[in-house]
Amino acid sequence: MRDIVARKEAFADLGVSVVAISTDPEDRARKAVDKWQLGSLPVAFGLPIATAQSLGLAISSAIRDGETSLFAESGVFFVRADGTLHGSIVNTFPFARPVVSDLVEVAQAAKERNYPRAAPGRAERGQAEP
Repeated sequence: MRDIVARKEAFADLGVSVVAISTDPEDRARKAVDKWQLGSLPVAFGLPIATAQSLGLAISSAIRDGETSLFAESGVFFVRADGTLHGSIVNTFPFARPVVSDLVEVAQAAKERNYPRAAPGRAERGQAEP
């Protein structure tokens, strides 16, 4: 998350707003913001597990004391200004997050090349838009 904060300006230069969203309750999310030194990164909290599932996020159960009983693994969603999904990256591992510099490059390429989003229904089958 600190890498995202460090590259927030690079995203802003591309017209990309970055927001972190968590299924954690407010108290746990605020502690994470402080612990991870997220500073000015907007962090929303309390995303319902059912909503996280509908977004395709993997749901995990706590394995350590102090973890929320159920929580969503990470995902990255590129959402257009009109609210439509342009693309997403969803993790099913509790580690191996996307490299933030790669995300900046994805945003830059999508903007420069005016890439369309994957065709609805086809991306789920691993087929690119024609």
